[in-house]
Amino acid sequence: MRPIAIIQNSRNDGPGLFETFAHAHGLPVRLFRRFEGERPPAHMEPYAGLCILGSPDSVNDDEADFRQLETLVQQSLDRRLPVIGHCFGGQLLARALGGTVSRAAHAEIGWCDIEAVDHDWFGAQRFPMIQWHYETFSPPAGAVLIARGELCEHQAFCVDDMHVGMQFHCEVDGPKLDSWLDAAGREEIAASRSPGVQTPDRIRAQAATALPVSAGIALHIYQRWARRLPD
Repeated sequence: MRPIAIIQNSRNDGPGLFETFAHAHGLPVRLFRRFEGERPPAHMEPYAGLCILGSPDSVNDDEADFRQLETLVQQSLDRRLPVIGHCFGGQLLARALGGTVSRAAHAEIGWCDIEAVDHDWFGAQRFPMIQWHYETFSPPAGAVLIARGELCEHQAFCVDDMHVGMQFHCEVDGPKLDSWLDAAGREEIAASRSPGVQTPDRIRAQAATALPVSAGIALHIYQRWARRLPD
């Protein structure tokens, strides 16, 4: 099987549970470390699917790599290769398909309750997910909204029942969460006045019960998405 191309944009925003799932199910991956200067692939022909991870940047920034990622999304749709986007990746998928990405009414950092509109993608009606974002997407034309949030309504969408963009970070595992709550992360949280931002202590306290639940939902999402990978 051809590998799944994974685009890592930031040093502390790795593939986490997505890579764990891929290895456990014998799915080969090729990780592109943009934060180390590695460029995204030139085209999708060698790959079975595309996974785009988070980034502190905006998809609206004038960045050549971001426009290349949008081209890869279009190539994936043309070749019917599944695309999955996490936070920035979900926003980029939305923009590549004609949706808009703009400043969110409320930043979200910490645990957020997500309401499933399409139970089949999540296996549950309501569940916690980690958030860390300041912008939000509008679902592009032809997309179906499959999850909502209270402060940020557009939490996940799918296109053609195979491409999925998410505002939340279902890929987060324990080590990744710890890396986000370092000194820089704590300073970023302290500077925010949004009602959607939790303190580091509250995020850590909720993780004991919320992280196993979100990990189970992530497994369901990834299994659902991987069904459309080509043989």
